[in-house]
Amino acid sequence: MFERDGQACRRCRGVVSKMRIANKTVYYCDACQV
Repeated sequence: MFERDGQACRRCRGVVSKMRIANKTVYYCDACQV
């Protein structure tokens, strides 16, 4: 998922989002949470 924010998830085709947690950037799919 690294640096794929706004793109389609490879697993479920949902949208990948980006979030900052404890000074780290986390990428995840809103639909399947991968």
